Amino acid sequence: MWKRYKGVGTNIWRYGINISPKEILLDQLQSAVPGISNPVPTQQSARVRLPEVKINSFDGTVEEWQTWWDSFRSLVHDRMDIDKVLKMTHLKSCLEGKALLVVSGFQFTDQDYDDAIVALQDRFANPEKVKQTLVLQLFNMVKPKNTAKELEQFKLDFERIMKTLLHYVTDIQSSHWLIAVLLQSKLPTEAEMFIFQKFQTEYFTVDQISTGLADRLEFLDRMPNSDKFPQDSGKS
Repeated sequence: MWKRYKGVGTNIWRYGINISPKEILLDQLQSAVPGISNPVPTQQSARVRLPEVKINSFDGTVEEWQTWWDSFRSLVHDRMDIDKVLKMTHLKSCLEGKALLVVSGFQFTDQDYDDAIVALQDRFANPEKVKQTLVLQLFNMVKPKNTAKELEQFKLDFERIMKTLLHYVTDIQSSHWLIAVLLQSKLPTEAEMFIFQKFQTEYFTVDQISTGLADRLEFLDRMPNSDKFPQDSGKS
């Protein structure tokens, strides 16, 4: 039976088969190096290694509890292939400060691991305490100077607090006006005037403060040595 191979270039008839030079070369290479046409992936190349995920330490800062616990629960606590003694080892290695003191008296046993988790939750998984801490942080924020560095830090700090509050306050919109008044009172005069000119309103919303500060930062970044300009000492 005649069999035709499609190839590039002039075909060669051999043993009643039409073969191209390209196929002859491939045939020779396959004879010299077995498996070249269909290389079998090695065990190392076939195995996909996922990047290691490091669990951040938790030091007892209540507003950071939920983020840390979600990470630890997913990577360690809910794993069925890790016994509780080893989980306790992981737990203590991820704690420091006040949080480590809470579990310092627990031993490396199954029951003590369960009790340690309950103790941590009783101490730090307290939504009311988290809300109080976050509100105090808003009130205690230091009025920034009119520099790109301090305005950016002020913006990052209050946006972080607001984002965390959203996890604990279902109707935060009802408190937005009070938070906005508080934040506006901490703005340096130049930044407040800049936001006023942008939105043409005497009383700002939280979103207007955030957007206005972002625009103010862009404005300062375009000015040379913006951090060296005379600073606003704040309103009386």
